[in-house]
Amino acid sequence: MSALNGSTLPGRAAAPASAGGPKKMVIKPFKVAPKVPDNFGMETWDKLKTALDAVYSKSTSLLSKEVLYRAVEDLCGQKMGARTYELLMVELETNITKKVLALDQQSVDWRSYLQLVDSVWCDHTDQLNTIRNIFLYLDRNYALQHSGVKVIWEAGNDVFRRQLENFPQVINRITVGLIAAVEGHRNKETNETDVLSRLCRMLSTLDKYAQFEYVLCQDSKRFFAAEGTHLANTLSPSDFLALVDRRLQECTDMCSKLLDPSSRKPLLEIVETHLFTPHLPQLVEKGFKSLLDGDRVEDLRRMYLLFGRVKAQNMLQQAWQLYCRQSGEAIVGNKEPESQKTFAEDILTLQKKLDNVLKSAFFNQDGFKSGLKNAFEFFINLKHNSSASLIAKYVDRKLKGEKGVTEQEVEQALDQIMILFRYLQEKDIFEAFYKKNLSKRLLLGKSANFDAEKNMLSKLKTECGSNYTAKLEGMFQDIELGKECQAAFLAHLNKIQNSSTPVTFPGKLELEMQVLTTGYWPTAPPCTTLILPEEITTRVEAFESFYSNKYQGRRLVWAHALERCVVTARFPNNVKKELEVSFYQALVLRCFNRSDNLTFTDISLQTGIEKEELGRTLQSLACGPIGTRVLVKDPKTKDVEVTDTFWFNKNFTNKMFRIKINSIQLKETAEEVERTNEEVFRDREYQVDAAIVRIMKARKRLPHTSLMSELLVQLRFPAQTSDLKKRIESLIERDYLMRDPQDNSTYNYVA
Repeated sequence: MSALNGSTLPGRAAAPASAGGPKKMVIKPFKVAPKVPDNFGMETWDKLKTALDAVYSKSTSLLSKEVLYRAVEDLCGQKMGARTYELLMVELETNITKKVLALDQQSVDWRSYLQLVDSVWCDHTDQLNTIRNIFLYLDRNYALQHSGVKVIWEAGNDVFRRQLENFPQVINRITVGLIAAVEGHRNKETNETDVLSRLCRMLSTLDKYAQFEYVLCQDSKRFFAAEGTHLANTLSPSDFLALVDRRLQECTDMCSKLLDPSSRKPLLEIVETHLFTPHLPQLVEKGFKSLLDGDRVEDLRRMYLLFGRVKAQNMLQQAWQLYCRQSGEAIVGNKEPESQKTFAEDILTLQKKLDNVLKSAFFNQDGFKSGLKNAFEFFINLKHNSSASLIAKYVDRKLKGEKGVTEQEVEQALDQIMILFRYLQEKDIFEAFYKKNLSKRLLLGKSANFDAEKNMLSKLKTECGSNYTAKLEGMFQDIELGKECQAAFLAHLNKIQNSSTPVTFPGKLELEMQVLTTGYWPTAPPCTTLILPEEITTRVEAFESFYSNKYQGRRLVWAHALERCVVTARFPNNVKKELEVSFYQALVLRCFNRSDNLTFTDISLQTGIEKEELGRTLQSLACGPIGTRVLVKDPKTKDVEVTDTFWFNKNFTNKMFRIKINSIQLKETAEEVERTNEEVFRDREYQVDAAIVRIMKARKRLPHTSLMSELLVQLRFPAQTSDLKKRIESLIERDYLMRDPQDNSTYNYVA
């Protein structure tokens, strides 16, 4: 060892330096090296073995752990680490063998046996941990420094594993006990959770868990298959779904708290494939419809998620689309009069319900959304024209106004009906009926809100384009222009009445004229047999003269069926009332100014009203609700016959000053519906002709199949190929097209 050159010790004086230099301090080794006693190794090991015996006997060692640790350190320092390790392994082998052998000799029930194994394993881990702490120096300086030598913890567990392999019946009994504990846990019969958890960790530590897991999986297959077979027929579908969901959650919880996490996936797959999958068709057949009928959103969401786990959502999608179709068909196919009135409301209620299920239970999944759309498109168009006309009537009712319904609710209803409108294939049918109803609302003043009318028109324009709403917009333009025209006519009357040669009109009468463009409005059949009073005739002629001078080349055709009047009536006792009636009703009432009683024939001759219309008019005046019967008839029957006689009702009473007497509105007869449909089909012919000419003008020459394909793409309504062929033949006859001389199935455009 080197000397401390040039250094001084603190607290001491330095030695005087000699003339030759500083004095040196030299430390020399022993002349004879100290010897370790010959019995050092055995004596030290005896101390350690005594300590090991104390550990395994659960008694107190006379030596402290620090002394024992130093003893191991001394053995390793004398290069006795390998021998010490060998002796330690022998002790571990001996003591662990005794433990496993004791387990093999036990004859108790599985619960007690699992508790014994758990106790042995806990003792083993505690004892091995204590031994590792004592021999920690050996672990660090021998086991870790030599490849192929296991650290004490691993070596001790390896001994335990080998001893279990030597006694396979012990492993079998542990496995059987654990399986019974798991099944008891599933049935809520046992609560050995701590023991189960520790023993599963033991098997994982000893690399024996895979063997147990295999048996567990086989037993789980048996258990869940039997449970599914039994409960699928006894539980309701919703309860069975709840059971499956609970079992899946139990497996997840069991694997996270009791079993090894690696068992989670195989056990979940077993629940899915053995408890759930075999009963999918039964659940769909018996449960899906009932859940939808009961609006059981939570159960439907559970069913959707469970079917998704086993990739069987296609089964649900098919059942969903079938349910939507059948529900819609039941509404469309109901021929009861009341159901026809509530058709749109019923469809909207169904749509709202199914939308809620789609959003809340099926999370707007594309397959289910597509199924709902396809189902609605199918059943709404199931009956040609019927759905379109009924939806148009629903819109008419909303725009006329309903008692207790706010503007906001009307707007919401129109937004909802537009959803159904999008499903309609025959939108031109809807437009025809909507136009007819709109004309009545505008001309008879039955529209509750003009802004709502404009909003509905805007929705239709956004959905179908400006061409679709051009005529409807023209109707609104006519109403605005009519006001200007009426103001101009009144100014014209005032001018001629105040001129140098004034023109006078008989009677006190105020007329409001409304000019309608023929192409915009539904055609109303003219009544040429009407006998108009002089008061009206003179004013009508004056308007015709005024209009022809202002708009040359235009011809007026009067539609009296659409006219409304306010008539002043005087009853006995000087009772004065105002009657709001139709033009036909006003003509009939005027006849009673000259006579108190008239026959049906007399009235017909004086008014010129057609017999059917006159019968309905007289019925409304004589057989209407109490308080509106200004006429009485003989005989007193509900129906009006040609032989009936009518009297002015001198006993008429009503608290109201202005009384509205409604005409008897005929329900849409088959003839009227047919007439509307014929108008639509006629318009369709024009559209088909235009589309054919447009295509051929651009292509010049086309085979028949190509022309038909392009036509079906361009047309906005469903068309039959037979109808399209007729239009092609018509265009050939009119020299718009010609057949190719070389190929009869090809058409050429004729410029």
